[in-house]
Amino acid sequence: MNDVITTTPNDTDDVNGVNNTNGMDEVNGTNDTADAQAPDAGNGNGGSGTVNIPAGRANTVSFTVKHEVDDYIKRSLEMYGELPDPEVCTDDVLVEINQAISMLNTALPKGEKFPRVKELPGYAIAELLLAHNDIIRVAPGLKGADTDEDDGEILDESKLPLGIYQHDGVKKGIYAICESADAGVLCELIRQYNPQITSRGRKEVFLILKSKAPVMRKTTTPYLAAVGNCIYDALHKEVIPFSKDYVFTSKIRTHLNLAAVNPMIPVSQDGSVWNPEDWMKTLAPNDPELVDLFWQVIQASCLPLVPRNKMVVLASEKGNNGKGTICELIRTVLGESQTANIPLDYFEKPFALGALPNAVAIVVDENSVKAYLKDVAILKSVITGDRITINQKYVQPFDYSFNGLVLECVNSMLQVKDKTGSFCRRLLLVKMPSCFTGKEKKYIKAELIRRRDVREYILKKVLVDMPYRDSFSEPKCCKEAMKEYIQLTNSVVAFCDEILPKCVWDLLPATDFLYEMYKIHYSEAHPDGHPVGRNEFIEEVKNYVDDPNNQSEWEWTDCTRSAGRMEWKEPLIEEYDLPGFARAYYYASNYEAILKRVLKEKYSGLKRKAPKGNPYSQAAVTA
Repeated sequence: MNDVITTTPNDTDDVNGVNNTNGMDEVNGTNDTADAQAPDAGNGNGGSGTVNIPAGRANTVSFTVKHEVDDYIKRSLEMYGELPDPEVCTDDVLVEINQAISMLNTALPKGEKFPRVKELPGYAIAELLLAHNDIIRVAPGLKGADTDEDDGEILDESKLPLGIYQHDGVKKGIYAICESADAGVLCELIRQYNPQITSRGRKEVFLILKSKAPVMRKTTTPYLAAVGNCIYDALHKEVIPFSKDYVFTSKIRTHLNLAAVNPMIPVSQDGSVWNPEDWMKTLAPNDPELVDLFWQVIQASCLPLVPRNKMVVLASEKGNNGKGTICELIRTVLGESQTANIPLDYFEKPFALGALPNAVAIVVDENSVKAYLKDVAILKSVITGDRITINQKYVQPFDYSFNGLVLECVNSMLQVKDKTGSFCRRLLLVKMPSCFTGKEKKYIKAELIRRRDVREYILKKVLVDMPYRDSFSEPKCCKEAMKEYIQLTNSVVAFCDEILPKCVWDLLPATDFLYEMYKIHYSEAHPDGHPVGRNEFIEEVKNYVDDPNNQSEWEWTDCTRSAGRMEWKEPLIEEYDLPGFARAYYYASNYEAILKRVLKEKYSGLKRKAPKGNPYSQAAVTA
């Protein structure tokens, strides 16, 4: 299980046995030779020359190191329940390894004796680190799971990042993600066992850990939140102490204070008294539902495991509306380092998502008005917590599932190529109603929301005082804003909104009637544009009539007889001069007879759920 063999002491890479590239060859004796240092005649700690150790001898040394390290760990845990400090471990293990080597050397002739080990080999460091049970490979959590039971999914463990449990400091209670051993927590731990270890030696330890550390899934229980001083159960309203059993890779920096109250803060600038509750109401003074939604958004940022599957978009073409202050408030509660700043157009860039593993929310208070998203596949995956690949420069890519709020602020209409319902269903569009131009209170954003008593009250309100929610409410203003957005950005929806209420027939053929009319309708509204293709048009029409928000009187049919549903005049045929049916209008005196010859027996398309029949019949006219 190791690749250790001591070599030139003057080269710490070789001392740590990193000549072996795969971590197993020398242990299994598959290399022909391994470099080793001849004993130093002056001090017995190794000299400057090297000798070749045959494969079998190399295997002997590796086995000896492995045996002594494993035995030391076992004895320490049995006797003390834990390992001594790294400095003590290092000295003890080196003594035991060298004693074992001395025993080997008693049976060897002069010139063939093994050198003493001066520094801990990579295998020894890795095993000592693993023995603390603080290092794991972090696997994606089970989506929507409120259980530890695994679903049997086969994971590509080579792509799982390392996580190291933090017992103290600002990251206490979470697993710090380590992409390499060249810097950060893992580098510091390795240097405690070998301060002089080189980059190559650290990489060896890293690779051993990546292959041997136990795999644990991220905690995905949605109502649990890791905060500054504990884990909080927002559903059952319980405080849970930090534990290795809960795999969090990030947490909220603000401490949970169950005694926090709405602070009344005197403002020296204007003599007023400010508090968070009243300030929130000023962002939507005539809409208590919208004020409640703002609190829900803050709650969502503090409960990142709840799969709301929505990106919140705060929109306003005017500035000074409070959306930037909401973003800053969330950052101060969560912690600046716990939020990622990823503008919408950055989701198309390969290295833009590197900050996600350490973030509990994406918060962006400024997007370019010229931003146009051609591909939103990664953005949609991030919103719904699906697995993505994190690419970081000079680091091996790894799979990751982001859980948390995505909050983007825009000053103009979203420009996205994807007009499908799949993307729109992931949007919660909020138009900011207030405007504070000329009456700005800059001290709110610059000072007040950063106060500890404000942050603690905000956290306590959304986690403790507010009921636990797993979805956003949608105030009337949000529904109207979303409908307006879809009409402006989705030509099929705009067409359906305008045309379907005008239709007289009870059956609307998909291709010959609806799509032909759509193309003409589109060219009139967008002379220089390009209408969507037939298949995409039909898919969008289906989505439109299926959307309960549209309350459509139509439904899709793959095959319905035309008899009794289309045998009367449809004014839209004449208005749009539809080629498949217009011939009937040229013979108006014999319209119905000509129309019957034009019509097919069956059509796919839209049919009225409750047919109205011929509006020109005597019965209809009389009625």
